[in-house]
Amino acid sequence: MTTSGRAWLALAAAVTLYDVFCEDGETLSEGADRALHKHPWLTRLAIALVAGHVANAVPARGDPIHLLFSRAHAGRRASDD
Repeated sequence: MTTSGRAWLALAAAVTLYDVFCEDGETLSEGADRALHKHPWLTRLAIALVAGHVANAVPARGDPIHLLFSRAHAGRRASDD
């Protein structure tokens, strides 16, 4: 299994375990519901950005998440030299 595959598996396990063992009213979905109520446009924008990034629905040059992490990786590589 690749490193990214293990990361996805760990993420899915963490989300599942959190939702199983959290206090009543504190699931991730319920937290998102509260965020949608308090900041509807910002929450929807964040969800759309993450979903678009993960689904590769946004070209790399227009994907803020891709740009952020590619710059972070480039900076890390430059400091390793």
